[in-house]
Amino acid sequence: MNYPQRRLLNRNERSYHRWCVVRHLSNFQSIVLAHFSTCSEAEARVQFLNRTHPTASYEVVFDDSITTSRDIQNQRDAEYQDL
Repeated sequence: MNYPQRRLLNRNERSYHRWCVVRHLSNFQSIVLAHFSTCSEAEARVQFLNRTHPTASYEVVFDDSITTSRDIQNQRDAEYQDL
């Protein structure tokens, strides 16, 4: 992988919003309200939501299930090595 490709992967890696604000519902279900690129942004949103909707329950979670461009590239590299 050359330098421009590596730089593009790093830029795409940063653009993924992996921090989520989740609202817990009363029947053991939850709903994702928003995605953020940093934990501090997500925590700030939870603070705002707690001030504006104090009866609801919110939580910041890290969404590890999002596939990044680096994961896709690693998968492609592994497939080419198998050929």
